[in-house]
Amino acid sequence: MQHRIAIARFAYGSRVHASLVDWFTDAWLWLHGDPHVAGLARFTIDLCPTDAARNLAVKQARQLGCQWLLMLDDDMTFDAYASAGAPKFLEVAWPFAVRHYDQGPCVIAAPYCGPAGDRTNRFTQEDVYVGEFNSPYSAESAPEVDYNLQPVPRVKAAELTGIREQAYLPTGLSLWDLRAFDRIKTPWFAYEYADEACTEKVSTEDTVCTRNLALAGVPLYCAWDCWAIHWKQTPIGRPQPLKPSDVAKTIRANLGV
Repeated sequence: MQHRIAIARFAYGSRVHASLVDWFTDAWLWLHGDPHVAGLARFTIDLCPTDAARNLAVKQARQLGCQWLLMLDDDMTFDAYASAGAPKFLEVAWPFAVRHYDQGPCVIAAPYCGPAGDRTNRFTQEDVYVGEFNSPYSAESAPEVDYNLQPVPRVKAAELTGIREQAYLPTGLSLWDLRAFDRIKTPWFAYEYADEACTEKVSTEDTVCTRNLALAGVPLYCAWDCWAIHWKQTPIGRPQPLKPSDVAKTIRANLGV
């Protein structure tokens, strides 16, 4: 089977990071030459709020008769570590998506981190924008079902490789089987709030959508070798594995011993 892919670029203020232009060109040419691709469509969305922009992207991709939607955010550097030997996202995600198609819809995304916030707080960190379900208690101490969602810990994410199923995904570089949106109600993307007046946001649109898809039986996959850099006030890269010996060496250097 051949597939049509829509590529949505989210360019707020009609501007994109320079690296996205080169990546998009390379991706277009690479996909155009793939035997499983019947056609490509592209469009740019400059719309706020973000949940409305993503809902519009799904709607437009469907209207164009596409089976897949590739989302590209404007504040990212994709395949950020390819020059160091890391595989490129599309070269990993697209063959996997094609093989998965007959099994049902799925979503595949590249991992990246978010800003740390107040760096004077020693407990703040750059959270990984990929999630997992966690059971905070053992079956012996709490036999009732009790789960929560949490970001994949940085120390764990630094060591993960391959394509793995997750509980929620980010959308900055993500590939969506459009059949997935038949599994959940509209609006597909929406913020969640702690209060009825919607003054305290507790979940962003990407977490809400992908979590709902996971609960509806749509598998979510993260391509852990294909890290992106997230451009905020500073570039936010991937976590680095730390060995006790590395930490000890740094401490000794700081103490001059």
